[in-house]
Amino acid sequence: MKKYLIIAALLLAAHSAPAVAVDATPAPATSPLASEDLYEKITSNMMCLCGCKATLHSCPHLDCGYAIPARKLVKSMLADGKTEAEIFASFEAKEGESIYPKPKMEGFNILGYILPFMLIFGVAVLLYKLLLKWNLKSAKKRGVTGDNSEKTATRDDSDRKRLDQELADYED
Repeated sequence: MKKYLIIAALLLAAHSAPAVAVDATPAPATSPLASEDLYEKITSNMMCLCGCKATLHSCPHLDCGYAIPARKLVKSMLADGKTEAEIFASFEAKEGESIYPKPKMEGFNILGYILPFMLIFGVAVLLYKLLLKWNLKSAKKRGVTGDNSEKTATRDDSDRKRLDQELADYED
């Protein structure tokens, strides 16, 4: 049982990692390739709010009413020297937490991370107790009790005598 609790705790810790790692360092004014990588990172970690359930980077609509202006805004903010954290903060101030692919691990959202594991553990305990109860009921119906030492000893003696008799008959 202790082993299962440790496994459940490790799974919970791995599952509760932050959804989006936000870098607070300013964007370096280096090559356009670095800026393009940052643009791709930001748009891959931001949801499109047109209803397609995709990120800004992978929105399948060619003329999306949300993704196209949002991508342009991200590019212009990067060109203005805004950091990744400032861009996310700006979008979060306008759109709320719905811009993130996963809920943040804070406040009421923690329940969404913990509740599935609590439910699985609770169902497992309930099933264990139910199966144990059913097993005890079926054992009582069959007349099996916890103390079988006398029956076993008597049966062993009769079996031993019969075995000795059959071996004696076989040797003859």
